[in-house]
Amino acid sequence: MSSSVLQNKITCLEELQQEKVAVRQRIKEREKDLEERLQKLPAETIKTAFNSIFPFYIDNKIAGKTWLLIKNIIGFFAGSSSEKNESWKSAIISPAKQLGVFALIKLVSKFIKK
Repeated sequence: MSSSVLQNKITCLEELQQEKVAVRQRIKEREKDLEERLQKLPAETIKTAFNSIFPFYIDNKIAGKTWLLIKNIIGFFAGSSSEKNESWKSAIISPAKQLGVFALIKLVSKFIKK
């Protein structure tokens, strides 16, 4: 009910009909608003899922590639590697490139969010 109806009681049929029209109009406006929100819901759900899963995936990739790089560097300087014929290029440079790519992806995604 509108505030005017709460303050002043309806005293005649004409006032009742006017209030009835006003209530129907408010209901239509609220239904339209709910319908618009419902149509936006799937897109918002996908956006939220992507924004929560993607950073987690990238962070895990960065951590994994960092660990692989550190392990390969230590192994290279200790004189051992996971494969006997593995060169320093494949043992150190390749994981470093991958780490750089994932770090760049994370940086770009942060700029996109802003």
